[in-house]
Amino acid sequence: MSVIAFVTIGAIGHVYNCLAIAQELVQRGHGVHFLTPVERAPAIAKTGATHVPIPTVLSESGASRHMDGFDLPDVPATLARETVATIRDIRRHLERIEPDVVVYDSYTFGGALAAESLGVPAVRKNGTFALRPWFNYFQETERGGLPGRLTTPESLAEFDRLMKPVFHDCSLPPRSFHELITEEPALEIVFLSRSFHPRAEDFGTNVLFVGPVSSPASRIEDWEARLPRPEPDRDLVFVSMGSVFSHQPALYYNCLEAFDGWNVRVVLSVGRTFNSDFWTDVPENISVHPWVPQLDVLRNSRAFVTHAGAGSVMEAVSFGVPMLAVPQFPEQLLLAQRVRDLGCGLLLPREEVCVSSLRTLVERILTDPSYRNRAASLGREATADGGVGRACDAIQDFADRSSRGGSQCSLHGQGAPAPSPSRGGNSHG
Repeated sequence: MSVIAFVTIGAIGHVYNCLAIAQELVQRGHGVHFLTPVERAPAIAKTGATHVPIPTVLSESGASRHMDGFDLPDVPATLARETVATIRDIRRHLERIEPDVVVYDSYTFGGALAAESLGVPAVRKNGTFALRPWFNYFQETERGGLPGRLTTPESLAEFDRLMKPVFHDCSLPPRSFHELITEEPALEIVFLSRSFHPRAEDFGTNVLFVGPVSSPASRIEDWEARLPRPEPDRDLVFVSMGSVFSHQPALYYNCLEAFDGWNVRVVLSVGRTFNSDFWTDVPENISVHPWVPQLDVLRNSRAFVTHAGAGSVMEAVSFGVPMLAVPQFPEQLLLAQRVRDLGCGLLLPREEVCVSSLRTLVERILTDPSYRNRAASLGREATADGGVGRACDAIQDFADRSSRGGSQCSLHGQGAPAPSPSRGGNSHG
């Protein structure tokens, strides 16, 4: 059995997207250590993995308050500051744990660089898109190919300044922000199905598209909502903008008016930044909650109004639930376009959100069976990509080959053709 160390920033989506994988690896008998900030300790404990707390300077609470349109231009410098704050602790813990393999989050540079500097074989886990020099949505925003700004010359320069001593201390060659996020890893596990990833066919066999990896155990935060019960005469519409982009008061108020008096049941998850006293005079068919167990609500839903985060999209199709995608971030816009183009939902630009557009588009989704049929079909395809079981098999095989001193994984040049993944692989999740 192997010793496996997960390293990830503390953002909910970046931790929760691999809890089921960690849990499955523990059940297979591996020693699993999970390096992430202390606030995620309860979630880690329920997987059976050993939580190893690391510091953080990030805060996702109310992050959407600081966005202007799609702009969040300080991403490079923010991730550099997090790396500076964490990498010494990560290296120290890895030296003590002596893992056979490190599984690091795509935006946890401290995990990637610590593993590289210590010579530990490493796997990149990616909750959204695998990035390469020929597919990099950060650069697309710089070129104007996507709306919004995720970088600025000042933020990129600050990244270089902050990271220079980090590379020096790790005895590693310096790299720019774009070089670091687009590097070709030995193995990359992407938690999207092939259907939803742009240019999936251009990636090499070192990139595995495994589809949805959530499980009921993944949504283990405390919650205050009473689960909605299916009603034969009223469809359930679920509205959630996720955890990071949940501060959307205008959208929520538009939902209250759009669905008031309509023969639907609506569950509105507004995030924990809202005071419950703020919600008064809510229509009887709408319930407002700071947090709900998303998988359980989706299971009974007939439509999902979502920010089109990768985890939410994969969870929706896994239950065959069509979506109205209202993206809040450039990468979410790319996924929302896939939702629209694949026929499993509709795209509503955030600047076009109003009472009329919400009601019209949700009604179209509920009354046109093609959206639900297509979502169900894509869900079957996504499940066939292997999910938790295939991800665990890949990590386990990578660790075994690395411990034998063999080739860790075949590397391919940028743009190398990617054969179709095996369908119907093991699924232990």
